[in-house]
Amino acid sequence: MQIYDYMNVLNSIRRKVLYRGVSELGESNSNLLRAGITLQLKEVGVLNDIRIDQIGKMEKKHTDMFRKKNVASAYDPTKKLNDMKINLTYMEWYMKGQKSKGGYYDAYKNAKTREEIVTQQEILKRQRDLTKYWKKTVEEKDRMPQKEGAKLRKRWLYGGSNYRRIVEPLEIADHYKSGNTNYIMSRSDHYKLLEKWSDEDKKDSRASDTKRNTVASLTEDSCFWAHVEEALISLTDLVNGGSTDNEQRLEEFEAYVMREIENYAVSLDIFVDGSSLMKWWNEYKAYKGTAYASEFAQYMNGSYNLYK
Repeated sequence: MQIYDYMNVLNSIRRKVLYRGVSELGESNSNLLRAGITLQLKEVGVLNDIRIDQIGKMEKKHTDMFRKKNVASAYDPTKKLNDMKINLTYMEWYMKGQKSKGGYYDAYKNAKTREEIVTQQEILKRQRDLTKYWKKTVEEKDRMPQKEGAKLRKRWLYGGSNYRRIVEPLEIADHYKSGNTNYIMSRSDHYKLLEKWSDEDKKDSRASDTKRNTVASLTEDSCFWAHVEEALISLTDLVNGGSTDNEQRLEEFEAYVMREIENYAVSLDIFVDGSSLMKWWNEYKAYKGTAYASEFAQYMNGSYNLYK
């Protein structure tokens, strides 16, 4: 069987009809817009009643309309980005109100009351709108072959980083709440690219040479809670007599969290009572016993309340 190229056939027919129409109407140039208007007037039988200057006015009106439409389209991406900022602002407002419920991540993951579920549905709607927009934006930028095209402009990059740090934790929550594991293996490509571009931008920026000395308002690693969930799984397996490889995984997790703390790269809500990190730490401390000593254990036993 052959794949037939209907597009070429349609284009050929279209050209022949237009050129034939132009020829029949005596147009000396191939002004397709004027020819199209003239052909339509001829079809409805009013061509002879229309003056040539009126056809010119119709042509100008259509040209102006197309021009205005193109100008509006040029600004549309910025308007769309601003619309997405409204959704993100709403989600930030939601984040700030969840401290008493174990923090943003766990409040979303463990929503139980009617009020919490209704609020969660509103968050999900905004999450879907944001993800649809950013997936499309990243796909369009990634298709461009030039280095400049492969990176989002500063404004989009900043917005994309905030989106990733606010929205991805909710996807992680849904992933583990459904009984799944190893989120990072199934992580969406648009998150990976946004993170990659952000890291490249930091390397290119002189500001990256200055070490952060204030606590991040948003945890910089948007996969932080996936690491916490995997640590909880490893600990449960270890307590139940599973592989001793879990010991090494948990030590690596300790070192990872400690690095993030030292770099002020995690937000305060990770230490909120009832958070998944604090749940892990309390269970891990009970498993290890009071004699256990490590840099992270020392920090959690005395200094984490000073993190600010």
